[in-house]
Amino acid sequence: MPTAQPADVINSATPSRFGLWPAWIALVCSLALTVVAWRYTQQDLDRRMRAEFDAGVSQMRADIDAGIAGYMRTLRGAAALFAASDKVTREDWHGYVAGLRLETDYPAMQALIFARAVTGEELGALVREVRKSGIADYAVRPPGRRERHVVSVYAEPYVGLNVQALGRDIFQDPARREALERARNATQPVITGKVRLQMDAQHPVPSFVMMLPVPSRSGGEVYGYVLSPFRMPALIADLMKRSPRDVSLSIHDGVDPRPENLFYRSDTKERPSAAKFVHSETLVVGGRPWTLSYASMPELEVRGDMGRSTQVLAGGLLTSLLLFAIAWSLATTRDRAVRLAHEMTGSLRESEARFRTLVEQAPDAIVVHDVDLGCFVDANAQAEKLFGCSREELLKAGPERFYPPEQFNGKTAAQSVREMLDRALAGEQVSIERTVCNAQGKTMRCEVRLIRLPSADRRLIRGSFLDITERLLAEDVRRRAEQRDVIIFHTSPIAIAITSIADARFVEVNEAFARMQGRSREEMVGRTSIETGYWPSAEARMRWFEALQREGELHEYEVVFRDAAGVQRNILMSSSFIEFAGEPCTVNFMNDITERRMAEQSQRIAAITFESQEGMMITDAQKVMLRVNHAFSEITGYSSEEAVGRTPRLLSSGRHEAAFYDAMWESVEKNGTWRGEIWNRRKDGEIYPEWLSVTAVKASDGTITHYVGTFSDITLRKAAEDEIRNLAFYDPLTQLPNRRLMLDRLRQALTSSARHGRHGALMLFDLDDFKTLNDTLGHDVGDQFLVEVGRRMESCIREGDTVARLGGDEFVVILEDLDAETLAAMQAESIAVKIQAALSRPYVLDLSLAGVERDTRSYHCTSSIGITLFRDQSVSVEELMKRADTAMYQAKAAGRNTMRFYDPAMQAVVAVRAEMNADMRNAVREGQFLLHYQPQVDGAGRVTGAEALVRWRHPRRGLVAPGEFIPLAEDNGLILPLGRWVLKAACNQLLEWAQRAEMAHLTVAVNVSSRQFRQRDFVEDVLSVIQETGANPHKLKLELTESLLLHDMEDIIAKMTALKAEGVSFSLDDFGTGYSSLSYLKRLPLGQLKIDQSFVRDVLTDSNDAAIARTIIALAKSLGMKVIAEGVETEGQREFLASEGCHAYQGYLFGRPGTAEALQESALQIIV
Repeated sequence: MPTAQPADVINSATPSRFGLWPAWIALVCSLALTVVAWRYTQQDLDRRMRAEFDAGVSQMRADIDAGIAGYMRTLRGAAALFAASDKVTREDWHGYVAGLRLETDYPAMQALIFARAVTGEELGALVREVRKSGIADYAVRPPGRRERHVVSVYAEPYVGLNVQALGRDIFQDPARREALERARNATQPVITGKVRLQMDAQHPVPSFVMMLPVPSRSGGEVYGYVLSPFRMPALIADLMKRSPRDVSLSIHDGVDPRPENLFYRSDTKERPSAAKFVHSETLVVGGRPWTLSYASMPELEVRGDMGRSTQVLAGGLLTSLLLFAIAWSLATTRDRAVRLAHEMTGSLRESEARFRTLVEQAPDAIVVHDVDLGCFVDANAQAEKLFGCSREELLKAGPERFYPPEQFNGKTAAQSVREMLDRALAGEQVSIERTVCNAQGKTMRCEVRLIRLPSADRRLIRGSFLDITERLLAEDVRRRAEQRDVIIFHTSPIAIAITSIADARFVEVNEAFARMQGRSREEMVGRTSIETGYWPSAEARMRWFEALQREGELHEYEVVFRDAAGVQRNILMSSSFIEFAGEPCTVNFMNDITERRMAEQSQRIAAITFESQEGMMITDAQKVMLRVNHAFSEITGYSSEEAVGRTPRLLSSGRHEAAFYDAMWESVEKNGTWRGEIWNRRKDGEIYPEWLSVTAVKASDGTITHYVGTFSDITLRKAAEDEIRNLAFYDPLTQLPNRRLMLDRLRQALTSSARHGRHGALMLFDLDDFKTLNDTLGHDVGDQFLVEVGRRMESCIREGDTVARLGGDEFVVILEDLDAETLAAMQAESIAVKIQAALSRPYVLDLSLAGVERDTRSYHCTSSIGITLFRDQSVSVEELMKRADTAMYQAKAAGRNTMRFYDPAMQAVVAVRAEMNADMRNAVREGQFLLHYQPQVDGAGRVTGAEALVRWRHPRRGLVAPGEFIPLAEDNGLILPLGRWVLKAACNQLLEWAQRAEMAHLTVAVNVSSRQFRQRDFVEDVLSVIQETGANPHKLKLELTESLLLHDMEDIIAKMTALKAEGVSFSLDDFGTGYSSLSYLKRLPLGQLKIDQSFVRDVLTDSNDAAIARTIIALAKSLGMKVIAEGVETEGQREFLASEGCHAYQGYLFGRPGTAEALQESALQIIV
């Protein structure tokens, strides 16, 4: 075999100088493109900033337009009050303005004023009229009679500086006079120019007055003006609540933006340089031009810095170098290109195999048709199944074979196929339904889709066929069922009518209903129930509809209708809501009981057993009592002789208004009867409730001849019902609504929210550490605390909102009638903050209930709140409760004493938390926990002890840090068995070290949770562990946190003293991060203070942290305690602490947490 010469080898490995020119061209072109991209990026940044600025300007302009329009509508509504009433009194004006809720809904409106327009001759009469209405000191200012006056007579709210507005003659002020003249013939509100309000004389604020004329009812001169003063800063603050903050706004009165015309300016600081983007426009408000000037703020401009263009430039340069290197590499390594080609070929084959697999697995029958060859060139397995032949047979045929010619409207199969293929070749995605005949002659209805496949030299069409024969059959069955329902509807002997909810129009009725009404079906459909006389009045229909809305469906609701002949008919009607032809409707099934009622009426007197246990009376048509029974006398105290000859007014209690009795007798006259509760008075003056039935007895001609009244004393029943209702719907401790009533009110709130399009909010409150109060002071004191919590929460909500207690320490607040979503969230947050503040105030608890000698104790409580908003019934009550519960637990996880709104992402967190909760319970049972130890050293670096730190060896996740599972263990109660295991494992380790001379001096610090420490048998439990393990108690150190010291200090001191007497020592962990009282601190039997790592971390750079560390060291010395610093990571930190007098350390500088064996090796190395 010939071998290559050295020169050949060199030439094959190194490209010639001419072979490198593609690399240099690539480098030059890439650099040129980089420069172009860099320049384009700079221009694009400017364009984007401009677009963002323009969007901000548009948003601000829209907010101003919408806000001004809202305030103008308020003035028009006030003016309309005079058009709707002959006379508007001061009380009417006060009630109308109070309903507007100016402080919350229209905060920029200082007052709403009505000013009368009078002549000089009419001025005196006006003053007398106003004084007579209750303003005794009313006077016109400035005084004097002139030809024309416009004097303010009403001003609301009538408080503070608004009182000064009464009596002011607005027409005498030149600026306001000009606006009044413009407003005389205006139909829209007008405004003044820039003025100074009299109420702002001390501190002038740019202001204007908006006014609208009130025409006289005679159509002559103006009767008066509705006007309102506006302070410009307050107005713009209200209008721009949602506007962007990175665009400044200046408003000038008029078209000349001079300084003296300045109305408002959002950016009060002078800028060192001119704004990058500015825009000015003129806005006409109330017939007066305003000049609006916008400018970009630094916050907007800083987002457009050149960092992105620099990145593009740097990236381009790196890309250019990379391309150059690649080109160079390609020029020098020819075999790399060959390998790459092989790899790409293999990848292409794999891609084709994957595509073939997808085609074969597709549910549709797929074929590929070559137009030029006129036959199929590919097909999948589904195509073989659909067309009933093998793939080989299928590829020999064209599509014409499978189309029966009679299905193509006279066209041949070839012509129809040709048309579809031409459309597909033109680029159209063809989708049609066609009948297909397979190889066995079976016809199928298929959905066919054709699309042209990309190919350089062939015209290929991909066709997919989906058999929809069964689906069409199912649709045919459904249509037949609908036809059957229509037949049943129209042939049913029961009268059925479907009416539109929107306008009471009959949408559909059956023949039975038409016969009942005495009309044809055509006369009924399309007309309203009021027009046809179906209902005797709109009020009757409204009562029925309100009952249907309240109950959801009605069964045997008795009503009285009149048919086409005017004959009154008694009907039992069952109704429910349906959707018919896409329209919300009611379906009503009716049964005519007219004859039954007539029979009952004729037998009524005979059917009543007069001498019964119920009180009875019979009156004549004039309601004069003719006869009473014995029960009547026993119940009322009136004998028969005292009652006969008098009317039932004898029993009137005075509790019911005349309208009540009018409605009752109207019901008797219309329906023949009335039943209900009524309050009457006995002879001795006692007022009592009774259940009364009044029945009219009619003659054959329909005239009333007598009335029969039957009643019973329901005093005991009412008391029992009230007690049952109270027990069923109210919490017996706090008297707040319980869970059952709360859920009912929440359903009502959802319904009301959907009906009115308003938002609502559900808040779930959980009292932090309430269990501690119950455990330490007893349930009686806890109940006393819960009652006070309920009272405080009720005092913070609005009328119409609900506070309920679910049980334990969980409370619920339901807020209704909130604004749009963003505002609703703000309103809900405001009320939640208010409640949280009320709950955080100190509670004075009566400790005599707990058997404590001291009478009272001050207690502090915080709460965690979960909030979720709702607007309609798209979310169920149960889902809302889950969302509020999720948000509440998120608030607890955030550190408590806080609130959180529901976020769908929370649900995932809850699921993870639930999974970890279950895993932790398994871990406690299966012993998946282990202890790591972090060394504690003295000033010389010798290991003196260690802190025991628990770790979780999760079977799937590996080692889990305590920060993930300790808070969960606190919540689910597993901290108690886990804490005991940690204590026992640490004591066993102490015993093992005690048996080795070089380790016997080591101590172990064990963290104790506040929940573990508060257990009544904590001392006994610790001592039993020491006794079981045989550990030396003098080597055991328990670390407590400052949060433990907030509750029941006497119990804490007693437990610590008892353990210290046995040799156990105590260290106060994380000192300086809590709220320790120095007076308590000196009483505690502590041996050591531990400086928290948050102070140690920045002790060299933060003077505050250094001062805190220095103070803790000095405090420990003064109290005779040792001090140790945790989180020491650098030599500089250790030197600082040593210089201040701290000579015990713990941190990564001396060792990370590890196994007992690792700590042992570390200690031995230091000893050696």
